[in-house]
Amino acid sequence: MNLKALFAALAVALVAIIALNWILLVGMSRSAACQVRDPDEHLREMMEQRRQKEMFADLNSLELRQVVRYLEQKLPVTLVNCSRALPSHNSIFMVELQLPRKDDALRFLDQGGDPPRREARAVVVFGAQTRPNITEYTVGPLPDPTYHVDVTSRTYKSLHFNSRPLTFTEYKTIMSTIGLEKVSKLLEESYGSDGMPPIHFDSSPRGFKLGDRETWLPFVKNLQGFVMHPLGFEVLVDHSSSNISEWRVRKVLYNGQYFDTIHELVTQYNQGSVRKIQRTGSDPNYASLRPRQKFQTYGPLQFEPQGPRYHVVNNHVRYFDWDFAFRHSPASGL
Repeated sequence: MNLKALFAALAVALVAIIALNWILLVGMSRSAACQVRDPDEHLREMMEQRRQKEMFADLNSLELRQVVRYLEQKLPVTLVNCSRALPSHNSIFMVELQLPRKDDALRFLDQGGDPPRREARAVVVFGAQTRPNITEYTVGPLPDPTYHVDVTSRTYKSLHFNSRPLTFTEYKTIMSTIGLEKVSKLLEESYGSDGMPPIHFDSSPRGFKLGDRETWLPFVKNLQGFVMHPLGFEVLVDHSSSNISEWRVRKVLYNGQYFDTIHELVTQYNQGSVRKIQRTGSDPNYASLRPRQKFQTYGPLQFEPQGPRYHVVNNHVRYFDWDFAFRHSPASGL
């Protein structure tokens, strides 16, 4: 009985070995086979993907120039370059891609055919009018626009002229309105300079009712992690008028004390009737992200043994089963 059982086990093992070898040989032959793809089919697929990507691509430099040139020629006003425009000027505030309607985009992606008409979204600030206003236009078709449509009332329920974002020119004008040179002695004695003058950052909201345009400007030290270096010195500026000569300082905060003007603060400071801030000798750069000491070990490394698992072409990303396009908007970000 033992001999028969031994022969039976050997026979089963032999059959298993033969079966495994056959499976291995068949698998290797299949994997070694080269699947030839039709180059015309591959080219058609690439061209179709390119058409789909371009539907959501940001406006290129040519399209931007064409939209600006078209508006300068067709609008019955004189437009000032946004980098120099004051609130009392007419200027183009923003130009970006106007996304196609969802139904049109899905129809093109699912069924093919002609892509949706490519258009631009342009926001124009009319500050030189009797009643200043902000108007949004849809301009198209790109790259050679022939029409512009006012979509302001269709897009916004109530859009006040003072609801517009601040421009760099407006920031500079606000700083000249404050007149920091008047408090240079106060800032030096209270906070020191550390080699660099203090800086400010923006704050919101700019009021509590429609039409308000007042901004608190908190001042901080010009160091790394500046939000961790508040000075306790803030200025409230009223810049609601389109005439910059009417802008004025409404309130000044210094060390928990409020003043109506910069002049009032300086006068009371020089008279000694203000609680002054005493400088301390602590580390001036405590909020820096730079390590305090040199690390003795190396940080973690990322390694892709089979190369990147994603593919990026312009604004199109492919990652495993994900396939999407992205763009940058000056109004909403990425």
